[in-house]
Amino acid sequence: MRMAAMLMDSGQAEVINCDIGALPSRSLLLQRGAMPVGSVEFVRQAMKLAGIHEPAAMSYPPGCEPFLHRQIRRVPIVELRGRQFVKPTTTKSFNGFVLDADAPLAQYLDEHDLEQHTAMRSLPADTLVYASEVVQFQCEWRYYVLGGLIIGAARYDPDGLDDAPEPDLVVINACMASLAIQHPYALDIGVLADGRTAVVEVNDAWAIGWYRNSLKPMAYLEFLLARWRCLLNRRDPHARTEGCA
Repeated sequence: MRMAAMLMDSGQAEVINCDIGALPSRSLLLQRGAMPVGSVEFVRQAMKLAGIHEPAAMSYPPGCEPFLHRQIRRVPIVELRGRQFVKPTTTKSFNGFVLDADAPLAQYLDEHDLEQHTAMRSLPADTLVYASEVVQFQCEWRYYVLGGLIIGAARYDPDGLDDAPEPDLVVINACMASLAIQHPYALDIGVLADGRTAVVEVNDAWAIGWYRNSLKPMAYLEFLLARWRCLLNRRDPHARTEGCA
């Protein structure tokens, strides 16, 4: 983001550094067109200041079902049983992890996953979470989608197989067509152990991270800016909102 601002002609963009406790005023966000760039928590607070209702988490939107190749359910935390991959239905209330409800946590969870388990258990017992069968991905890739087109992609899994095949572009295009999402988003796709290309998850673009070698700084800036403008339009009933669902 900073690099993209530097590449612009002088005076076109200004970068303001601040932490979450010193976010700019509502007037700066709305009247002067400032765009927040940072963590989910940072952008979430900026949306609150700007009077923008946070979009519902995407994760597994309608149309992705034929491309999951695994069973995924929404269940209350209190009803979790057996071994399954668990992740939140709200954006980043905790990170997904493999839970074995029948085994002592210390025997199979590392420090990071123990923290996620603690965060999950701090939620009300009737909170819905996603629970899916555990599958193995050979690799995982992120595809940045703007205007229905892939504008960048990068592999992001640190522990996948070095010689893993890339996801099938035919399947990716079919998935994008099935999703028919009108605003910018990131499509995380992987290759399963059996060679099938499958959706890992879908992420909204309002606080999406940049992966090395995925897309150029200016393209990343345009990607973030397009989604932020959509969110601003959503709060104005008189604004045009085509492609900004």
